[in-house]
Amino acid sequence: MGHEVVTWAPTFSHLEKRRRSDTEDQFEITKNWRVQLFECGAYQKNIGLGRFRFHRAAVASFERLARTLPRPDVVFCSLPTPAMVKSAIRFAKRNPGTQVVIDVRDLWPDVYMTLLPYPIKALAQFGLRHITTFNRSIMRDADAVTAVSETYLAWAQNSAGDIALGNARVFMIGYQPSEPSDIVPVNPQVTSAISQATAADLSICFVGQLSHFSQLDTDVSAVLEQEQKNNC
Repeated sequence: MGHEVVTWAPTFSHLEKRRRSDTEDQFEITKNWRVQLFECGAYQKNIGLGRFRFHRAAVASFERLARTLPRPDVVFCSLPTPAMVKSAIRFAKRNPGTQVVIDVRDLWPDVYMTLLPYPIKALAQFGLRHITTFNRSIMRDADAVTAVSETYLAWAQNSAGDIALGNARVFMIGYQPSEPSDIVPVNPQVTSAISQATAADLSICFVGQLSHFSQLDTDVSAVLEQEQKNNC
């Protein structure tokens, strides 16, 4: 639509645990889309002090580089991390006319509670209470909030406390369905699987990330129960 977009990305890849670049360059992908790399170190483990230092360095690099670039109309900042969102809000306050949209991708710090045994969850919640307070301030200061589900948006509203979120909307994770004929078979097993799925009365496709958050046992149980009813 003619918008000029700058995507910010660290010089270190989280998924591959390797460096993308040794310099903080800006690359042009298309006419109106550029990628700005910024330096914030590296880490080996997803949970640890190394990643904490990485996040702090990311905030410092963003604030340093953002001052050198043209003022944007909108900063679309994903959560996590709360610190980066707060940095984007500080940047917007220094540049009147810039708005900040928080995109809730993960529930920090609540997501860490799922990794802990029940006896120490209360202690962990007490230790992470400063992040909860931090989240309340960024939700209240944001110009808009988006989320990947209604549950995530409700979490954002709960984080904001008694102040109702103004512009808030859910953008669900989706995909463009393809007809089986559009799928290029790579081997006989794939061809057979496509044929069986097409001929079946009940076809189920899971779209999402496989993790302990996905209750696939419930899905499997539902399929087995339906299969039993069909065979009766």
